[in-house]
Amino acid sequence: MKMELRNTHPFIKVALIAMAVVGFYLGIEEKNLVERIQHHKLLLAVTREDPVSYQFGPQGPEGFELALTEAFAEWLGTNLHIRVEQSHKHIYNDLHLGLGQLGSAVLSTEHIKENLLYSDPYLEVSRVLIYRDSGTNSLEDLAGQQVLVQKDSPSENWLTTYYAHIVQITPMAGTTTDLLIALESGHASGAVMDSIEFAVDSGYFPELKIADDLTDPIPIRWIFSANFDPSLRDEANRFLAATKNNGFLDQLIERYFGTLEQLNYSGINIFQNKIDTQLPQYRALFEEAANKYHLDWRLLAAIGYQESHWRPRAISPTGVRGIMMLTRVTSRSMGVENRLDPMQSIFGGAKFFDRLTRIIPEEIPEPDRTWFALAAYNVGSGHLQDARKLATELGYDNNRWLEVMRALPLLEDKKYYKNLKFGRARGSEPVKYVQNIRRYYELLRWNFPNEGELAPLPEALQQLLPVVIDIPSSL
Repeated sequence: MKMELRNTHPFIKVALIAMAVVGFYLGIEEKNLVERIQHHKLLLAVTREDPVSYQFGPQGPEGFELALTEAFAEWLGTNLHIRVEQSHKHIYNDLHLGLGQLGSAVLSTEHIKENLLYSDPYLEVSRVLIYRDSGTNSLEDLAGQQVLVQKDSPSENWLTTYYAHIVQITPMAGTTTDLLIALESGHASGAVMDSIEFAVDSGYFPELKIADDLTDPIPIRWIFSANFDPSLRDEANRFLAATKNNGFLDQLIERYFGTLEQLNYSGINIFQNKIDTQLPQYRALFEEAANKYHLDWRLLAAIGYQESHWRPRAISPTGVRGIMMLTRVTSRSMGVENRLDPMQSIFGGAKFFDRLTRIIPEEIPEPDRTWFALAAYNVGSGHLQDARKLATELGYDNNRWLEVMRALPLLEDKKYYKNLKFGRARGSEPVKYVQNIRRYYELLRWNFPNEGELAPLPEALQQLLPVVIDIPSSL
């Protein structure tokens, strides 16, 4: 059971919180914190309102942190009370005052505070610069200009410490979505936030761009008040370790994150440039891995570009890494020891794709078989099975990609996913994912045709390419 006091009258809210806190902390002093929580069957968690942690969606409250915290309450065998705050600072204060036992709000923790306890990391993020106008690659490029940052956030502390003498820092109340709206509207030249925060909203702001990472990866942890014994922190670490081992954490990451860029003439222009500048470094590896697993190296390269833009040290906000963006679980199962090593990543990705292709039912012919395997690479084979099952129920041909494409987005609708084995998934993403890779693949076939192979570009790309070629180099 989940409770939250977001819209309760202020007087009633204060009274209820006071009663819960006093009742919770009195009367069973001999028990540790976890035993008290289980005795009262109530976990008090504090989060913040933002697209990553907690927000109201079409089906009610939703968010990555909310789902993870609900699972932890279930692990403990308790109900969950969610206290929703507007900033990191308020979360810290609530923990100190005893109004919460757990802070769960995708909290980046590069600096450890002495009066808090911390869980083991379960995600990594980087601090990033988001900008609106071209010619921006760093904060130094915005010298003297206005840069937005979320008020009372770790990003504000970091920006104030290192860049107050370079840019005009404007702390802004509200969510990171509010910052992006203000930036896109021209109220500032840039904004600084955690990479995962931008990843969730980036699809809604196509005019905004992300510069290079401003920091090394920063661990994300749950936080706890040091006023209590560490039993809840220790139990949280056991829970988080279990979610990593059983794949539950990866499922949540897949469900809530994983934004995809739309392929347009600008994207094709960048791709054509990277064919000349980056692909030569890795082409031989793609060819060797593809030959080992009987794949087309150009398709394998297209997957690698969609995943990482052929950046061997790429790290996504959700923790997948390397050219082929492998998860920890996938890496272990493929025998990959270092995901950031280009050879290991490419061979691991090839092996994984080959395995996915082999489990696609034999009755599905090419090229649909390949498109199904690509979708499984993105959303997971379990969710693909659900989509095919749903396609059958809707009267579609579950052996045809074009038919299953119609069913995949329905995995986001509770009306459908509540009856499916693997539950909710961002089903629209594998549709875009496969479409992008097919386009990259056609472009690679056009650039590198096999002997005797004619690889005409799809009509849509033929219409786009002249525009790309005519773009002035000054842009």
